[in-house]
This record gives sequence, structure tokens and C-alpha cells, in this order.
Amino acid sequence: MGALGVRPIEYRPWRGERTNPERRFLVISWNLFRRSLRAKGVIVVLVLGILLAHTFPIIGAILVSHEEVTNKDIIGTETEQTIEDMREVTGGLNISSSIKIDGHLTFNGTLSIVGSDFSVDGPPPSAYLRLHGSISGMGMLSVDEKGDVVKEGLISTEGTWNLTGILFVQGELNGSCTIQGYGNMTGNGTVEGTYETVTYRGGGYLTSGVFVLFTILLAAILCSDVISNDLADSSFVLYFSRPVKTLDYLLGKFVGLLMVMSIYCLVLPILYVLVMLGTQSGSDYGGGLAILGKTFLAGLLTSAFFLPLGLLLSSLTKRKAYAGIGIFATMFVLIIVGGIFYQFDTQWALIDPTSMLFFTYYGTFGAALPVGIAAWELASVMLAVTMVPLVVVYWLLERKGAGK
Repeated sequence: MGALGVRPIEYRPWRGERTNPERRFLVISWNLFRRSLRAKGVIVVLVLGILLAHTFPIIGAILVSHEEVTNKDIIGTETEQTIEDMREVTGGLNISSSIKIDGHLTFNGTLSIVGSDFSVDGPPPSAYLRLHGSISGMGMLSVDEKGDVVKEGLISTEGTWNLTGILFVQGELNGSCTIQGYGNMTGNGTVEGTYETVTYRGGGYLTSGVFVLFTILLAAILCSDVISNDLADSSFVLYFSRPVKTLDYLLGKFVGLLMVMSIYCLVLPILYVLVMLGTQSGSDYGGGLAILGKTFLAGLLTSAFFLPLGLLLSSLTKRKAYAGIGIFATMFVLIIVGGIFYQFDTQWALIDPTSMLFFTYYGTFGAALPVGIAAWELASVMLAVTMVPLVVVYWLLERKGAGK
């Protein structure tokens, strides 16, 4: 064989370092991270996003004097909107903020307020009734504070009533008053007057439309070819012919995308808070460090939030352009639909991905959710929109790996 010029095949054992099975997904992640940072589209979106959403706020934090970093710097200030209308109460009216009434509250039934006693020097109760005006009507006022107090006829007050118990009214509750608490108003009647509800928080670092817009753009560009390219060139044959499990592949892709997203959504927000802390005039750094931790959680959530849907849409087509346009169009349609129907029912905001993110920011930084949005509802929707797409992608990859 050697005389004919053909070299014999010899077995040479591999002497290099073998990849640990538990670290194979890291190889996929690192390769995806490096490849993404070399893509022109990713570079353009990152540069523009960093300039418009991060650079100017960071410069402002250096130039504008501030005593400390606050939650308002991150999520903005709370704005109340006054609505004058009439609302029919046929079942139960749950009060989670304030109802200010300038006019008449006609109520045929039971107004039940359950909470603790109110102390001027102590914390506010979980439910209480404040009245600035008078209560008129034929009925009974029952207070579980120092026994049962019963009054019939005209009941009037010129200050603040703090009640722990039940207020029974048959007739009209008149005057300019405020009902505050976390109890239940049950009965059949009509509530007329002026209502003040929280409608918007704006002007914050994370709640700016520019920040979220570039987050969606970056996720759409990154996810557009992360799986579609492998479908187009049949790379699954190569991947799954090796000892690479479906979970390794999916986890590697997700972590690689998360690393790129974290540059924009996590690292720079943390830098902003650090700059705010370093340039503040006050000496109270404890609250700033707490906000730094909350910003880390919010940035990590934002980095990962749009990736499951992007991976799903990328796994449904072999065309990179279709996947990218599909991701951005899906987000855009959900935002439009949620914004249109939000004025009729606040729960429609839960299909808007930007609103869902903002609501999680509010909860993370200690602000109240909009009236009509419960924390468990938000958590359930967030879990569904992140986990369901990942489960579907895993099932599709399993079919590819099995050659079906």
C-alpha cells in the first residue's frame, strides 16, 4: 500500500479536552453570542438603542442634581385621571384605591368595610372609610370598635370617619366624600360622581417607549435566524447525530440570545442606577442599593421576556425574513389590540406585551397595579406567554431530532 503512494489509515486517539456533557449547551451559547455580535443588523439596533434609550438618561443623571435615586426615576410618576360618569352596581364593587364622589351615592343594600382600626401615629389600615361631608338617610350605622353603635335618621360629620365594621344605608349617602379601603362594597344601586383612577405612569427610565421599542427590535432580529437557519440547511442532522440532547440545543440557543439581550436590557440599566448612586448629593445609599437589586430583576426579566415567542416563530419557518417580520408584527398587533380595548376593560392590557412588562415593573418597584388588574392574573399571563412557546418549541425540536 505504501509503495502505491496510498497512506494507510491509522487510528489516532483524541488527546485534547473533551466537552463535558453538562457544558455542551454553553458551547452553543457562546458560538451564538459571538455570531450575533458580528451581525450588522444587531450592531445597528444595539448602537441606536444604547444611544437613544440609555446614553441620554445616563448623561442626565450626571448633569442634573439629585439627592438620591428613587423608584420614580425608574418607573416614572403616577398620574390620576378624573372621570365623571354613572356606574351601576348590581353585584359587588371592589375598592382597591379611592372613589371620590361629588354628588350623591344612592345605595340600596349593604356597604361592608372590613379592616383594622386607624391610628394617626400608626400605619394606615387595610380598609377604612373617610368622609368629608355628611351622610343622610334612614338607616343604621354600626361600628365594631367599642361595641355596636346604632344611629337612625340624619348622620353628619365634618371630619374623617374611620370605621371598622359595617355601614348600613337605606336611602342616600350625600356629600363630597372619599371612600378608601380594600374592602367590598356590595349591594344594588347606582354610584354617581367623580372617580379618580390611576391610568398612567410615565417619564421613568424603564417605562419609556424608546427602551421597549428597541428591546422588541433587538429580539426580533436576534431570533429571526436562530432556528430558521438550522431548518434551512438541515443542521439538525448534524446536531442530533452527536450526543447533543434537545434540551441542550434549546437551552444553548436561549442562553446565547439572553447574553446578547442582557447587554441592552440588563447591563446598561444597572449602569444607570450606579451612575445615579455615584452622583447623588444625599448620603442614604441603602434605598439606592435596593433599587439596584430591583433593577437587576427587571432587566433580567426584560432580557428574557420576548425570547420564547421569538424562538417559536423562528422554528415555524425556514426563511429568516419571515421569522423576523412575524415576530415584530405579532408584537405590534398585540400592542394595538390591547391599547384599543383597554379603554373598555383594563384586563385587555394583559395581551399587550409592553403593558405586561410595565405592570411587572410597577410590582417590582412597589407601585400599585392599575385598577382591575390582579397580581395573580398578571403572573398567570406572564407564565403562559413565556413557558407555553418554549414547550411547543421543545416538542417541535424533538420531532426534528427523531426524524419525523
